[in-house]
Amino acid sequence: MLKKDKKIEKPIKPTKSIVVGQKRLLPILALPNQVLFPGTIIPLSALKGFKDDDLKLAKSGKLEFGLFTDLTFDKSKKKTISKFGTEARVTALIKLPNGEFGAMIKGFKRLMIHQVSKKKHGYEGFVSSAEDQLISKKDLDSPKVHAFKNLVYEYLKYNQNVSQEVVSEILATENISKLGFILSPFLNLPIKRKLNILSNFDFQKRLEDFVSILGQEIEMLKVSNKIQTQVKEGVRDSMRKSFLREQMQLIKKELTKLGDDDLNETSSLKKRLSKYKLSKQAKDTVDKEFEKLESMHQSSPEYYTSWTYLNWIADLPWDVQSAEKKKRDPIDLIKAGKILDTQHFGIDHVKDKILEYLAVIQHKGRLTGQILALMGPPGVGKTSLGSSIAEALNRPFQRISLGGTRDESEIRGHRRTYIGSMPGKIIQALKNAKSSAPVILLDEIDKAGKEGMYDVSSALLEVLDPEQNKTFVDHYMSFPFDLSDVLFIATANSLREMSLPLLDRMEVVELSGYTEQEKIHIAKNYLLPKICKSLDMTDHRIHIPDTVTKLIVRHYTRESGVRQLNRCLQTIVRKIVRKIVQKELSDHSIEIRSEDLVSYLKMPKYEIEPKDAYLPPGVALGLAYTSVGGDVLFIESRKIDSINEGSKLMLTGSLGQVMQESAQTVYSFLLSNTSLMGIEKESILKNKIHVHLPDGATPKDGPSAGIALLCALTSLLSGKALRSSLAMTGEVTLRGLVLPVGGIKEKISAAHRYGKTEIILPATNWLDLEEVPDEVLNDLNIYPVRSMFEVLTIANLIESSDQKKVFPKKYHKGEMQQNVNWEEIGTTLPSFGVMSQ
Repeated sequence: MLKKDKKIEKPIKPTKSIVVGQKRLLPILALPNQVLFPGTIIPLSALKGFKDDDLKLAKSGKLEFGLFTDLTFDKSKKKTISKFGTEARVTALIKLPNGEFGAMIKGFKRLMIHQVSKKKHGYEGFVSSAEDQLISKKDLDSPKVHAFKNLVYEYLKYNQNVSQEVVSEILATENISKLGFILSPFLNLPIKRKLNILSNFDFQKRLEDFVSILGQEIEMLKVSNKIQTQVKEGVRDSMRKSFLREQMQLIKKELTKLGDDDLNETSSLKKRLSKYKLSKQAKDTVDKEFEKLESMHQSSPEYYTSWTYLNWIADLPWDVQSAEKKKRDPIDLIKAGKILDTQHFGIDHVKDKILEYLAVIQHKGRLTGQILALMGPPGVGKTSLGSSIAEALNRPFQRISLGGTRDESEIRGHRRTYIGSMPGKIIQALKNAKSSAPVILLDEIDKAGKEGMYDVSSALLEVLDPEQNKTFVDHYMSFPFDLSDVLFIATANSLREMSLPLLDRMEVVELSGYTEQEKIHIAKNYLLPKICKSLDMTDHRIHIPDTVTKLIVRHYTRESGVRQLNRCLQTIVRKIVRKIVQKELSDHSIEIRSEDLVSYLKMPKYEIEPKDAYLPPGVALGLAYTSVGGDVLFIESRKIDSINEGSKLMLTGSLGQVMQESAQTVYSFLLSNTSLMGIEKESILKNKIHVHLPDGATPKDGPSAGIALLCALTSLLSGKALRSSLAMTGEVTLRGLVLPVGGIKEKISAAHRYGKTEIILPATNWLDLEEVPDEVLNDLNIYPVRSMFEVLTIANLIESSDQKKVFPKKYHKGEMQQNVNWEEIGTTLPSFGVMSQ
């Protein structure tokens, strides 16, 4: 762009007077070694110096500006711009990989500049249009005009570098003055000579210059074509290539002396690529692309495409790839364990799994075939675990978000036949990492869609499969690149929608939610110090007691992770910062009290049900596993007098197919076992039973509510109320068996959070209690069950046959695993039994 003290060149005195238009204000752009003629198009590698409003006009093709020549290259004219330039408009905008805009600009008419000034976004100046005096018919019929036209035809015949589109435009141009300008960019002229042509307003004199120039150019082309013909006929292909390269080098040197910076950049890029150890396919591709690039003029639209492609190849980590394979530091598992412990609290089973995975890599000396897939609800630390693994391995870390990915070209890249094509996300990650062995986190892999013609999972399969990714071919790059040293880690909220072949290559590590005590510890030792550091509050000691943090967790968050808890703490610290800035607080030790929470976080969002809440007959408490962790599920039922025939069971509350089938199974079980439960069958058949799960806007599904539905219907028909302290989870069968379910840790933690003290769960889920923290288990009475009759006995809805009181069992961690009887595994897992006082 122009420097602040640029001056305007004194005008060249024209041989005829100039037709000058009215003055007007335009943005001014001055380029070194560049002259734009009316009717011609040139590319700009970066569109700088324009306001946002100007860029909007550029996109619509309405931006006008004056393009002049920066004469800084001429030592006799320091800090000067040309007096004459061209009015230009943007015909196409191209967004470059660095975020800036490139453009194709077209010249329309000559301008004369009167004044230029520096502005915030660049330069602007007062200009006026400058044209020849009206050309007479006598001038157009002169012998010079006919000679000029004949020379143009002969020049186009010998010059094969002019594209067919430009040839057609030149031949169709009737305006002789415009014809000279269109032809000027293809003439081998120095910048000074081009400026003389642009500033010459004497039509006859300018015509004489063109005739002289074309005559010289044609003679040079004839000699060059003659040499090429002789070489082609008498020299073998290998010698011909050598001769042409030598000839090209001489031409480059001459052009470089005349200030052709583009050739310098091309040579620099070629020298840079020659230092890399490219694969054979990549080297052949680069050689062909350079031959193509060197044969094109820089004003050609394809020039920028080839230049960008070669830059992408140069940005890949070719020089790092071989060095990383030769020198690979051993994995320090002790250091890795310390990093995981420092950055993540709890989740010991996940850390153990990661360390086992790293140990196998160290032992084998290469990556394993399995891909770690971290699965869990939002906010439990899946992404940050990937960053910690990269730090433990001392590798660069890159995150690729797959959420919303709908096209395989985002993974494999776009083919170069499309305008604006780019490599896929994998190649982009390698470029940004500047390493061929980074840790790449495929975030939200379960949200990569299957819409459209191609399946995204098939592209991911090629990336993750070690048998295929050694020769991964990005469509844009069009040659194989080895991904076998890349450590891929995937994250997902759920793996239900993933394709089985892709899931088969993953080693799933499940991250369950945090308990209330774990969240309090994380808030005090991880989140609050990190927030204070980011907000520059380390000089102030902000203390939030555990009792206050517990209130935040219970009444302002409802999640498995700690993301919302982090937002609440950020809000509190930001409000403290505001008070300090407003000088409402001056003490460097600030303690948040429970009575301050409403002023910091407004009114509580969630309520916890009182422990002694009464449940009427027909209501049971189930335990559910949701996308944000465990939750207590109220199941309500009522009898309705009905004279209509049809289904006697009505289900509402956005129930899914699995839950509807569970309700139907429970209803059939009750009808077939009324005598054992002391219920009259007629009381069931004469009424319609309505089962409802509150919060109807939230869809509910899954095999977890079977025994809760059973207790709700039995309580309704028997008139006996369930204990409000009792919650349950488990699926049922028509035979009366209780089947295992998932999410035990989250469900039991939710029951503990809501103040429930008694839990019924399937006996086959007994060993899942190993994951539940001791502080939760110590407050609960657990009933492991195998049949529906055991469930109803515990709920006091039927009496046990031997009239003995039922007692819960206590789970002792590690004891059950050490005493498993593999020959009688079914008897090893407990049932609540019938125990005497």
